[in-house]
Amino acid sequence: MIQEENFHQMLRDIIPQIQEARINVLKAEANLKKVFWIQLCTAKDDGERSYNAQKSKAEASEDYYTASMNVATAKASLDALQTEKSAIDMQFEEWRTKMANLRMERSRYGA
Repeated sequence: MIQEENFHQMLRDIIPQIQEARINVLKAEANLKKVFWIQLCTAKDDGERSYNAQKSKAEASEDYYTASMNVATAKASLDALQTEKSAIDMQFEEWRTKMANLRMERSRYGA
């Protein structure tokens, strides 16, 4: 029972971290869109006439690159936490299987 409670506590500890990481991803994506549209308007003001030219200039800007890297970093953090949660789930399932096998052995041999 103590081991089971440890798994539950590990899950309780990681859930807020996953929540925060998801929020960070959404914020980073929103910021990327904001930077893109600001850069798009700047390109238009600089005389780029077609949308494709404006888009290319916006995506080539340093601000857009930085915002893109922030999105990638936020997503990588979320992926790492989700992988850690999956590992905890797998450890719990392994423990649960071992306990079931132990109960079956005990009932089989009358221990």
